[in-house]
Amino acid sequence: MAAFAIVPAVAASWGVSTPQERRIHIEAFRYGKRPAVIRCNRGDTLRLTFSARDTGHSFFLEEFDIDAKITPSRKEVAVYRVKDPTSPPQWTSEVQFEARYPGPFGWLISKSQYRCHVWCGPMHAFEHGNLIVYPNYLLWSGLGLVVGFLLLAWHDLMQNRPLPARRSLSSWNQAAGGRDIASHWLLESLLHNRCLQYLLILVCGMVFYLAVLAALGGTKVAGRNFGVIFTWVVWLFLLVMILVPLAGRVWCCVCPIPVLGELVTRGGRLRPYPSGADRMGNAGPHADTNWEETQLARNYGKRVFLRTLLLLGLGTISSWIVAVPRVTGILLLTLSLIATVIGATASIRVFCMYLCPVAAFLNLYARVAAAKITPASTDVCQRCRTHSCEHGNQRGWPCPFGTRIGEVHPRSECGWCLECFKSCPFKNVSLRVGRLAEGLIIREPVEIWQAAVLLVLGIAYCIVHLGPWPEVRDYTNLVDKFDPGRFATYGATLWFSAAILMPALVFLAGMAGAYLARSPGDSMAISRSLAAGLVPLGLAVWMGFVWQMFCVHGTFVLQVMSDPLGWGWDLFGTANLPWRQILPEWIPFVQVGLILAGFRYALRVSAEQLCREEPASGRFGLALLPSWGLLAGVTAGLVKFFAD
Repeated sequence: MAAFAIVPAVAASWGVSTPQERRIHIEAFRYGKRPAVIRCNRGDTLRLTFSARDTGHSFFLEEFDIDAKITPSRKEVAVYRVKDPTSPPQWTSEVQFEARYPGPFGWLISKSQYRCHVWCGPMHAFEHGNLIVYPNYLLWSGLGLVVGFLLLAWHDLMQNRPLPARRSLSSWNQAAGGRDIASHWLLESLLHNRCLQYLLILVCGMVFYLAVLAALGGTKVAGRNFGVIFTWVVWLFLLVMILVPLAGRVWCCVCPIPVLGELVTRGGRLRPYPSGADRMGNAGPHADTNWEETQLARNYGKRVFLRTLLLLGLGTISSWIVAVPRVTGILLLTLSLIATVIGATASIRVFCMYLCPVAAFLNLYARVAAAKITPASTDVCQRCRTHSCEHGNQRGWPCPFGTRIGEVHPRSECGWCLECFKSCPFKNVSLRVGRLAEGLIIREPVEIWQAAVLLVLGIAYCIVHLGPWPEVRDYTNLVDKFDPGRFATYGATLWFSAAILMPALVFLAGMAGAYLARSPGDSMAISRSLAAGLVPLGLAVWMGFVWQMFCVHGTFVLQVMSDPLGWGWDLFGTANLPWRQILPEWIPFVQVGLILAGFRYALRVSAEQLCREEPASGRFGLALLPSWGLLAGVTAGLVKFFAD
């Protein structure tokens, strides 16, 4: 693997010409710069001149300590030092610097983003371009590792390395390995402590409604609005980078959105009734009803389909939601009101199961999580006749998702309400920590479709919010450059690619694999295995997206904490901190590393799932060849996007 990383990088340096002088004129406008991408060789001398098409802008290149303020109709720019913004500016008609990154590892770095540090409109944060310095070691090493991982996985298949034995859905819990940590005295007390969970919900609720208040009544500048920053930078970063990989749907445990409706439905009580009566307003399955054959089989596909469509719809207008704080506030408040009304009149988790767009994300990517709630012994669950985890008792409320702990599996709706830990009379509920993506299974056709949709949506987020192309942003602009024809084109392209094209490619790869393996009846099994591989790869795409968003906007987090409503406060002395990014030169390295890790997991889990479906045979590798080719192609494109 070291050879696959090093050899392409060394070869890439052979075709680089000697340093030369380059003169480049940069035109700034809302919302972008032209050229959107500057490519040069390491050691080149860049001489930049500037002009502004509409209003004031800046050329902010932190790695080279440059912040050039551009004024319309003026050839000279005021150049400030990023490291010392209080020093007097230097007025010049040309900015000159050498394309050579400082520091001992500067020879490794090949990509920077030049941004605008003058607020020029609602979508000001979208105005940036790329500086690419050759040789691009990260790009070629990343592409080499894609080939290396693919060949290594293929070699393992051809050598008949041991893969997991075939496992049915009913035995998924036994397949989940790892260590049971719920028996530790401290964690056990926390899981059974109802007050601690309510306290966490209260804290999250306070932050949530402060974000709503700030978004509706605070500053209109998105980068200085508490609601926008804490929702789309802090919360999204914590959810995607930390909570989901470690503990799956643990956010549902402390989510404040359905709490008010749940409280009304439970009669205002925080603890269950002494008699254990069901005050949930929830017509859940009865003790003699098989959940697998009734509720899950009848409604699961509808829930997944509806939630995914809602998430895709919100993703289509994501630039409007992020750029206009009031839209963020209206969205959050609307979700809270809908959840409260539905929870108080119908069932407390109908909103979560059918209408919550976040649940669409969590239901799929929580399968990668290291921590899972499972029964300690499935034999105990099979002998149980009361099913207190589902119906509740005097110690715990009935499961709001109508799930028995013995039937928790990848398709279940377990939302980590933790009531089963309290209500189980046998203390048979386990919290296991094992490998990432262990036991990941895709069974339903709607799950194949969902995995494809969320992968494309994550890629679209990266292109729109992180890409350098101003033309793309013009197509997504719903704020001040709204063009119905362009936006309709963008929406149609996104929906076609996510809802039709990518799922079709997945099914075609399954058919091609079945044809190569001379087993036409296994095409759906191969498609399911490919969809299982799309889960860790898709999560890696989302992680790469939120990582850059957090690193770029990290300073704003400290600023809005001191002035949450944009009213000129300075509570913690950080309201006027100068804007700096978090290790901007290393952002692409982390992103490429995440994509490669997701690809490695994708190869493994796709092989494991197909092995469960059909034990490995002489044609096992041929069946996976089209699927792995599709995974490798998508991964290579993502590596190029993040590195180049």
